[in-house]
Formats: sequence, structure tokens, C-alpha cells
Amino acid sequence: GVTTAGGNNICSAGCGAVFKLSPLGVVTVLHGFSGSDGGRPYGKLIADVAGNLYGTTALGGAHGHGVVFKLTPGGVETVLYAFAGGNDGAAPTAGVIMDGAGNLYGTTTFGGGTDGGTVFKLAPDGTETVLHAFTRFAHHDGFNPYGGVIMDKHGALFGAAANHGPKFKSGRIFKIAPNGKFSVLYSFTGGADGGVAASGLIMDKQGNLYGVTGHGGAPCDCGVVFKLAPDGTETVLHNFTPPPYGSDGWAPAAALIMDKEGVLFGTTYNGGLFGKGTSSSSRPMGPRPSCTASPETRTFLTTARSRRRAWFST
Repeated sequence: GVTTAGGNNICSAGCGAVFKLSPLGVVTVLHGFSGSDGGRPYGKLIADVAGNLYGTTALGGAHGHGVVFKLTPGGVETVLYAFAGGNDGAAPTAGVIMDGAGNLYGTTTFGGGTDGGTVFKLAPDGTETVLHAFTRFAHHDGFNPYGGVIMDKHGALFGAAANHGPKFKSGRIFKIAPNGKFSVLYSFTGGADGGVAASGLIMDKQGNLYGVTGHGGAPCDCGVVFKLAPDGTETVLHNFTPPPYGSDGWAPAAALIMDKEGVLFGTTYNGGLFGKGTSSSSRPMGPRPSCTASPETRTFLTTARSRRRAWFST
């Protein structure tokens, strides 16, 4: 995993680190960023078959606008690409994905001409190609794609832009076909359907997309868990409702994961019993468990199939 600060004393509060956590709970720092090699990593890491790790930092690098990096099992870090902050993009806040040929794909939150962010491809030889540049404040494609992209079996990319037009609590779900054609699959209104789609997406075997929004929903502007069908139909699976409505948290900001039973797991940035956020867990079958919250947190569950919720302690 990564930390956005710490790692060394070169930067103020540290530039962040890549760490390893053993099954026994022992933490090992694999690399501490120094600024020139990157700084402030936010996104998740991926690994290749040789055990090399790949990720991004939102800042640092030769131009100060972030990098894509590789970290060998021996802890040697290599900057694969340093963003210049112009048309090539700036501030990658999500991780990258890799195709079978070793190409990396990701997003930058800013840069790209109008500073609306980009979707990029990075070839094994270090050549960066902008697949789409988002138009800031425009209505057609959205802007600020914080959450990265996923790829289906056909090579199409899917992601979310947090905002579109003047509506900063809206956002879009987009697709880039293998031929490079960009299309909007869904536009959030910022109302009951959700708004500010700032996290990454996941996809099931039927091609349904799942994600969260940090705003929108009912009865408050607290975020939702959503499903988007291949035909473009959006379904809200869960509305977050902090006190006085409930204690399931609010403002989810990270991507979901799904188990083999179709249960979705996630976290919220705020809310919960003590206002510090919540984590999610699952109980896909059986009776509704009792609401016995632990001192630390309370959990939520949303199933992709039935929209059923359950509460139980961690």
C-alpha cells in the first residue's frame, strides 16, 4: 500500500511511502519518496508477474506535477514518466492498470489543455499518449477524473469524471472504445441519483458498473452507492444517511470491491458513530443480524443483486 505523507524527512511531513504489511502485522517501508522521484501517492498499486509494483504520485517528479513509477521487489524505484503539467496531464490521484502488452493506463485530475484532466496510456518504452483530454466547465464530457480507469475484456476503458459543466456536484460515467471513441454513459444530476463521482469503478461479469458518489442521494446530500447497467440505466443501491438519520457514514470516496456472491464492500470518508468514517463488510445470506456496533465503527453492506442492507459489528 501507500501513505500520502511520511516515509522520510526530506519533504515537509514527508512525501509519502510504499509499504508492505506481513500476515503477522509487521510493516516494512519499501520506498520513501523524496520529491524528485515523486510525492504524495494516493492511488492503489498493481503488481506484475515478476513482483514489480506500479503506481502514481500526485506531485513531485522533474516538473512537480506527479509521476508514474515502478518499484522492484528489491526496493529500487524508477520514474517511468514525469508529468509536465500541460497537455500531457497533471496530478494523477488514482493508480494505473496494465494490459497484456505491458501498457499502463490511468487518469490525471488536471492538465490536458483546459486543465480538466486526462485519460492516458503509457507504453513500456515510456511514451505517453493522451487518449482523452477533458474540457473543464464543459457540458459534454465532464472533468476531474479522480478515480482512474478499468478495462473490459474487449479493451474498452471505463471511468468517472467528478464534475461536468457548472454543476460541481454532478459528474459523468464515460467509456473509451478500443478505437479511441469517447462516449458518456451516464450524467449525474447531483440530486437523488448522486453527484461528484470521484471514485473508481468496478464491473461484474454482465457488464454492470458499480461505484459511489460523494454527494447527492436522499434524504441528504451524503452520497450513494450506484449500479449502471449496460443500457445506461442507473440504480441507487444505497443512500448514505448520517445522524440524525442514521450512522452508516457519508461521503464515500474510494472504489468498491465485490466478492463472488455479488456483495459490495466500501468505506466512507465521514460519518459513522463517531464522525470519522466507516468501513463496510458483508453478510450475504441469512437473517438480519443485530445492531451491535463496536466501539470503533459500524459497517454497511449493499448487495449488487437485491439492494438488501445489513448491519453488524466488526
